[in-house]
Amino acid sequence: MKKLVKLSLVTAIFAAATGSAFASSYDDMREAKAKVDALSAQLGTMGVTVEPVSFDRPMTFSQKEDAYNNKYAELQATFNKIHFAK
Repeated sequence: MKKLVKLSLVTAIFAAATGSAFASSYDDMREAKAKVDALSAQLGTMGVTVEPVSFDRPMTFSQKEDAYNNKYAELQATFNKIHFAK
């Protein structure tokens, strides 16, 4: 009986720890996507056509976050070029 209680406790702790890590990665990816979406919309009002981020293979949330962050840096450079040229 004691082993069953210990196993249940360890399982619950592991599930809570991995669940929060999963949620954190997902939240970070969603935040990066939101930044790309917002800047894409702004550039769209300035007449710039923005290609969406596409994933040609399965990726983890952190890999998707990196892809969105790279796209954001690209869009930010485009925005700065247009904005500061005026």
